[in-house]
Amino acid sequence: MNKEEILKDRRELLDRMCEALNDELIAAMIREPEAENEPPILRIVLDDMGYEGDAQALGECFFLPIPDEEIPVQHFSSVITIADDLKGANFADLFEAMSYINYALPCGNYAIDKDRQFLSFMITAPLPMELSGDDLYKEIDAVIGNSIALCDVHMDMLLKVMDGKMTAEEVKELL
Repeated sequence: MNKEEILKDRRELLDRMCEALNDELIAAMIREPEAENEPPILRIVLDDMGYEGDAQALGECFFLPIPDEEIPVQHFSSVITIADDLKGANFADLFEAMSYINYALPCGNYAIDKDRQFLSFMITAPLPMELSGDDLYKEIDAVIGNSIALCDVHMDMLLKVMDGKMTAEEVKELL
């Protein structure tokens, strides 16, 4: 398969995933690339997140660009933004709490974009280039599902640390 066919196949899978999510009454849409080198992004509104089910998050899922047709894998990323305004956050405690949680995770990680003030959870998985169709769909579904499940389990602790309602040491004790 050449690069154009691969990109077309990937786009069709994102469209299929978007349709499946909407069928399950989960708000999703495709954000079209704004520049030539950007991929289309599947955006998912995630309601009922966290232990109490009252948090919202925004998931963005996409295939990273293919730098060379000779490489054996293409990476697929799922990034869930759980807070987009970190003004006033205790960054020292937040970074410490994130390091404890990240160490305990089987995959993925929490990260802070201090420039844009986002707190996110992300997983990036290498997928074989020859994978396509239903097989690739199952893999991206697994990446998205894992990112939502893992984010959901720990995000409350980080939001509490961000708001000063919990310390990094308390997070460490809970893990």
